[in-house]
Amino acid sequence: LIKIWLPDTQLKDISVDVLEDRLLLQAPKYRLNVALPHKVKKDDGKAEWEKLKATLKISLPIQQERKYIKNIGEALSDPDMRR
Repeated sequence: LIKIWLPDTQLKDISVDVLEDRLLLQAPKYRLNVALPHKVKKDDGKAEWEKLKATLKISLPIQQERKYIKNIGEALSDPDMRR
């Protein structure tokens, strides 16, 4: 969840672009370019404007890679699987 406080801004003046690793926001008084800590599913996000608080809330689901194993011995010897 990302919360962005944008005082003196109206919803119609806000532009948001979400890439899988970055959030870009433009408004008349503000520019924001934020690197996200995890890759996200950019097309599955949701945004909500709280007019009284002048806050934009953006929810972005994280991309999760899954690796399926067939042999437990191989998984135990794979350093990526032991995280």
